[in-house]
Amino acid sequence: MTSVGPMRTLDIPRFHAMKKILKDMSVSFLTGICFAAGVALVMFLYGAIELGPFDEYEYHVSQPKEVSVSRHSLVADRRVLTIDGEIRNDASFEWKGVWLQANVFVDSTLMNSCIEIVEDVPAKSNSSFEIACESTAGSHLPDNFRYEVRVTDGYR
Repeated sequence: MTSVGPMRTLDIPRFHAMKKILKDMSVSFLTGICFAAGVALVMFLYGAIELGPFDEYEYHVSQPKEVSVSRHSLVADRRVLTIDGEIRNDASFEWKGVWLQANVFVDSTLMNSCIEIVEDVPAKSNSSFEIACESTAGSHLPDNFRYEVRVTDGYR
């Protein structure tokens, strides 16, 4: 031990051990930061390659007037409330996705709202859909039950 000032002693081996621990902690911290940056870079590059460049003609339309629900009916004897039907695309272009919403009512009270996305809806054609309302039973429906289906959004 070496004496440093009055009544203070410095334990050289412990000093070097603490210095090594701090150095190792700093290296581990920097390694972790570099690893996290590398993972973030890989995720960014994967997203850029997988998604590709954004097409300037792709866009979202709220309540597209070219798409309508042409037919719908309640599917009987299912575990959950299920509605099937068709949508009609009267546009001269394909929709990449069309969002449908089924609202379930008892009397005039909204009990549930269910969403379904129909993908790749060709121009001037009909496409089938099936909406399953997971939190609504499909049997023993009350007499004052009713539902409505509407097109809410489209993406092309």
